[in-house]
Amino acid sequence: MQKWREWSTASDADWGMALQREAVIRPLAEQPRLAEPDVAEAASRLRLARVTIYRLVRRYRQTAPNVVANALKARTHSERAIP
Repeated sequence: MQKWREWSTASDADWGMALQREAVIRPLAEQPRLAEPDVAEAASRLRLARVTIYRLVRRYRQTAPNVVANALKARTHSERAIP
């Protein structure tokens, strides 16, 4: 994952991506238990690994007021280096 950065320095594109992620993560975080099909669908929609979805949900639950800024931290599959 990328190092955390101050939300105010985010580009418009990064901010837009964070807002899209928040729209998908929020409903998951509001569920008492995560269902695997819901996590898989979110991972597919956001092009993220399922483990990243679980991490974003956990982070959202811990810091909901700052969730959009937190969503800037996760990287998409296309940004990952292939070993």
